Amino acid sequence: MTCRPLRGLEPFGFRHCGVFVWHYETDSCGHRHKVITNQFSLPNKGTIPAATPPTDPTYVTDRAAFNNPGGDNTNYDIAPPAGWTQSQFDNSAAQEDSSYSQGQYSLTGPNSNTAAATTIYDGGHANVNIPDVPGAVAEYYNIAPPWPMGR
Repeated sequence: MTCRPLRGLEPFGFRHCGVFVWHYETDSCGHRHKVITNQFSLPNKGTIPAATPPTDPTYVTDRAAFNNPGGDNTNYDIAPPAGWTQSQFDNSAAQEDSSYSQGQYSLTGPNSNTAAATTIYDGGHANVNIPDVPGAVAEYYNIAPPWPMGR
């Protein structure tokens, strides 16, 4: 999951999150780099992350945030559930993302943060730790937040 400042609301600390399924590959020079297998970004007013075209500004900005972590951009690595391989979790999360849809988009939920957290949570069959992202309004719209908050 990658989170970045919500465009237009940066001074207020609001965050926007998207989902990236990725793995490492080693190039012919022996350098490891991240390769994105799937990206799911939900723009304002969107209801289906998988329907967002790669040319959409939200999609483009999310990818830039993923590729440039640090500063205001944060990549959260989410461990697979106990007993699962990373590949099993990645495939399950990607399948959830591909079929996810939600109601009318709202800043207070459901929104992009709802989609990101819900699809990862459901992809892990409710056995994953979703990061508690400061400023990611409605992240827990569909799921119970971690307790204690801010863990």
